[in-house]
Amino acid sequence: NDNVYLAGGDLRRIFDISPSGLRDLVVLSFTPSEITGISLEGTGRAMTLTRRDASPAKAQAKDTPRQVSWQNDRGEQVDKLAVDTLLAVLSKVYCEGYLDDTIKGSLTEPVIAFRLKGTQDYELFVYAKTGEKVPALSSGSQSPFTLPGYKLEGLEKSLEDILGKPSESAKH
Repeated sequence: NDNVYLAGGDLRRIFDISPSGLRDLVVLSFTPSEITGISLEGTGRAMTLTRRDASPAKAQAKDTPRQVSWQNDRGEQVDKLAVDTLLAVLSKVYCEGYLDDTIKGSLTEPVIAFRLKGTQDYELFVYAKTGEKVPALSSGSQSPFTLPGYKLEGLEKSLEDILGKPSESAKH
């Protein structure tokens, strides 16, 4: 019969995918240039950063893109490269996998918290490491998830670059 077809391979391997394999692993995504304010909390310290644009007339006169600087809540200039690095790390966050929704209620005190203001508000909360997993919550995902270790290291390094080392803040 010409209407009968025979598969040339193992179809079970192709179609047997777990529900977690179908989920999108991007848990936070934004364009860094849209961010106008950042609130950082970590290692017992907190800071709010505000983006300051150069005057529009100055940017138009030179035909160059608008110059951006960042100031903390005390009005001090913050290292632009450190803030740009943090925004690059946060602009596209992928998770390793998702946790059971029942765990969401047990996540109460974040170790690191990022709140970003832009065209919309973005949040990322990282909780204490449990075993090999780093649980986290994000405004871009309704379910709790685990962050890869390298992403946590990048976030901690960015926090240290902006907030300073913990021992330095203890002296002040």
